[in-house]
Amino acid sequence: MRGGLPSLDDVADEAAASAVVRSYLKLRGITTVGTLALIASDETQLDKALITPLMAGWKDGPNVATVADADKPIAHAMILHMWNLARSHWLKSAGNHLNAQVVAPQTATPTTSPADPKDEKVPKTLPNGVWSSLLNKYNSAQLHGRDRQFPVKELMGAESIVARVWWEHHRSKLYTPLHLGEILQHRSFQSNGDLNPLAKGQKKLTNLYVEDGSLVQKEEAVWQPRSILAVLDGIVAAKWAMILVQLGDELDITEYCDVMCQRARSRPAKCEQMSLYWSACGWRIAMAMRDGMTFSAAAKQIINDYDRFAEHMAKEDSLKKTSSGAKGRQADPPKGFGKSGKQKPLYRWAPYGKGRWGHSDWTPSQGSSSWQHRSSGGGWQSWQRQKDWEQPRPPNEAPKDK
Repeated sequence: MRGGLPSLDDVADEAAASAVVRSYLKLRGITTVGTLALIASDETQLDKALITPLMAGWKDGPNVATVADADKPIAHAMILHMWNLARSHWLKSAGNHLNAQVVAPQTATPTTSPADPKDEKVPKTLPNGVWSSLLNKYNSAQLHGRDRQFPVKELMGAESIVARVWWEHHRSKLYTPLHLGEILQHRSFQSNGDLNPLAKGQKKLTNLYVEDGSLVQKEEAVWQPRSILAVLDGIVAAKWAMILVQLGDELDITEYCDVMCQRARSRPAKCEQMSLYWSACGWRIAMAMRDGMTFSAAAKQIINDYDRFAEHMAKEDSLKKTSSGAKGRQADPPKGFGKSGKQKPLYRWAPYGKGRWGHSDWTPSQGSSSWQHRSSGGGWQSWQRQKDWEQPRPPNEAPKDK
């Protein structure tokens, strides 16, 4: 036993694993209890990572591991038993390590019963050792014999958001949605590698209020992405946060976020609606997981519910709603023609189609004082405006001086 953990052979002996199962685990590079415990977060992931390849006949060059059809149920039970034992030992060892760092020395008076996690405040930072433990678990899973590397820059600077998601999943079980702009607002780097201008080096101590007799800083409003690239970056950042804290199976989280990216790309001009849709789906997953449903089951319901997505995309932007209430002057005809209006044709507003200004039925003739009207029969009828000296004059009226 090293570091408080038994050896993998001890776990195999306790599970009565066969020689084929022991050889298969060694060929896959699983030689410690910690590696076996961290290779999967649930039985579904364990089945995809270890059991299904063995049942189908695992091959890696000259290395081959096969199980007879009659022995497949037994081998399945052996691997599952070993994984449960390894996970139990690992969680027990990790819990003792955290308790040794968190619990104060027993020199003061004994404390009362431990506080309920639901009554405790959400921490701003992860407990000591949790961040490195989560990274080691992700990086310990090998791809073609090589260790993976978690993209730390996607979450660096947003550790408080990761701590909240981890606390809700592993302690309080009071899930809340992860909004698109939360990580983008706090992380130190953008997706292109440049420094994030949204991240603030030091918060201003101006928005303060009193809560329970203590001075507390008011939380900032969540920044909302306003472009399709920002929406996609927010989905990807949320994906890495959920994978790191093991909110669900990695493949299920990836599938859910890929579908969200696909739907966002299908509506590139609906960024505001997409942000609201993402938050609404986050609340659906949060409430479902509060009731004991897994992330996989809750995400499947959202993926299959395309009507809810179409309903959100049909909503108008908030800016359009506020501007549509004011009465515009778009349909009002222009008032007067000014001094040079005698030579300009009259226009009227045509509301059909996209709306345009068209010629009026009355147009002045060019270079003359006569007015022409367009008749219904397609012809033109003209009226000549009589001059002042051609107007009939009463017989008793004196002539005007010229």
